[in-house]
Amino acid sequence: TPYEVENFQKIEKNLDDNQLSKVFGNISATFSNNSEGYAIAMKELSNGDNALLGAGMVYKAKAIIDRDTGATTEIVAKQIIEGNRLIKNKQITMPSNNEFETAFNSVYANAYNSPALGSAMQAHFESAKALYASFAASQGKQENIIDGKLFAKAMKYTGGEPVKINGSYLMAPLGMDADDFKNRLIYTVNDYSNRGLIYDKYKDAFDGANLKAGYSFIQSGEGRYTLTVGGSAVPSKNGGFVEVNVFKPSPIPTKKNVIGGNNAGSK
Repeated sequence: TPYEVENFQKIEKNLDDNQLSKVFGNISATFSNNSEGYAIAMKELSNGDNALLGAGMVYKAKAIIDRDTGATTEIVAKQIIEGNRLIKNKQITMPSNNEFETAFNSVYANAYNSPALGSAMQAHFESAKALYASFAASQGKQENIIDGKLFAKAMKYTGGEPVKINGSYLMAPLGMDADDFKNRLIYTVNDYSNRGLIYDKYKDAFDGANLKAGYSFIQSGEGRYTLTVGGSAVPSKNGGFVEVNVFKPSPIPTKKNVIGGNNAGSK
C-alpha cells in the first residue's frame, strides 16, 4: 500500500543489510507466483534507487549463480546492498561512470533492445556497479581504473549473459540455463502452432528443433517474449501477438525430434 511504501522509504536507511534482505524475502513470499507484481512492488519501494531495485530483482530469482563458488542470488543481493551503501557514503574509490557504461554496453547493448526493458537495464547496470564495489572492497581495491574481469563477473551475477537466437540477443531470467530458456521458447511456440493459435502463414517458422532464419523473439515484459519475423511481432489468432511466458511454458516433450509433430507440447 502507499502507506507501507512511504514507511519503508523512511526506515530503509536505518536497516542493515540482513534486515533489508529480509524485507526482500517477505515481499518475495507475498508475490511468490506473480513476478510482475513483485517487480512493481520493488520499483515502488526502491524509490528511484536502481541498485536497490536490482538487488530486489536478483533476490527474487532464488537461484545458484555460480556453482564453482556457491554464490546464490540471496548472497549476491546482500552484496549489492553493501556495495550500494559504500558508494552512497563515498567509502570507496570507484572508476568513472563512463568506464562502467562502456563495459556494460559492449556486452548488453543489443540485448536490452525494447523500450519495455529500460527500467530492467538501469537496475542491472546500477546493481552491477554496486556489486563491483562490494567485490573491490573485499579485495582491498581502491582504484579509479576499472578491473574488467571483476566487472564482467558483477554483470553476470546481477543479470546473467545475453542468449543469442537467430541473430537476436535476449536476456533470460537470472539463473535460467540458456538451453532451458531456448527450449521453453521454441516448444511453447510450437505447441501454440499445433493448437491452431498461430496463422498458417507463420507455421513454416521451424526447421527441426530451431527457428528458421528471419524468426526470433523480442522481450516484452518480465519473463515474457514475443515471436517476431523480420523484426515485426507475429500476430496471434487469439488477438494480440504470439507471446511466451517462460515462467509458464508449455510442457517440454521428453522425446527428441518432435518439433512440428503431434507430440509437441506433450509430456
